[in-house]
Formats: sequence, structure tokens, C-alpha cells
Amino acid sequence: MAEAERLNVTQFAAQANVDEKQVRRAINRGRLNRGPDGLLDAAQLNARWRSPNARTRERVPLHATNAELAAATLEKEKALAALRTLELEQKSGALIQLDVAQRVMFEAARTERDAWLNWPARVSPHLAASLGVDTEVI
Repeated sequence: MAEAERLNVTQFAAQANVDEKQVRRAINRGRLNRGPDGLLDAAQLNARWRSPNARTRERVPLHATNAELAAATLEKEKALAALRTLELEQKSGALIQLDVAQRVMFEAARTERDAWLNWPARVSPHLAASLGVDTEVI
């Protein structure tokens, strides 16, 4: 191989725009291969040797086509549009939060239950008086 195609770790890291530490980790993990002279082949720059992390996990792959880039951009724009639509509906009052709705429904159900449970105590004296019987019988 020609001398220009062989790079040391520092040169390889500089051309790949990464830290030397990343290159050394890739070598240790077997993602990059050194030659017998200890140098790296420049052709490995375009290979998928970088492991994804929190920053790069959501990025489009290195060798994405224009169609893949367009599809990824379209998906991102759709998600942002949906998020903005939800924010607009929430601000306009058309959308309510789930915990608020649950609290309101719980209070309404409790009020209804309490009204039914208190009905006999409220109605029995009037019913006993109209029937002319003792209140304890009813």
C-alpha cells in the first residue's frame, strides 16, 4: 500500500474529526484494524467504526442517500408539526390535561355517590311523617 494511505492514530483521529481516545477504543474493540506496521488504513475512515452514543444515535447514517435524508427530514418535520399543534390546542383551551380531567370526574362521582348515600337519611323523616309511622321503622 502507498505511504499516503496509511495513518497513525493521531492523523486518523484528525481526519475523522474525533478524539484519539475514540480511535483507540475502536481499535481495542476490533472496529478498526491496524496493519503490521501499527498504522491504520485511510479507507477505514468511511467505514462504520464509531459506536452510537446519545448524540449520534438519532442522526442519519453516514452513507445515507438523498431519499433517506429527505425521509428523515420529513419525519422530523411531521413530529415537530404535531407537537406544535398539541401546544396550540392546549393554549387555546381545546385540549385539557389528563390529571385535571381525572380530578374533575373523581369529584363529580364522589358528589353523586354522597348524594345517593345521604338520600335515605334526608327523605325518611318526610316519608315517615306523610305515612304517619315512626321514623325508626323507615
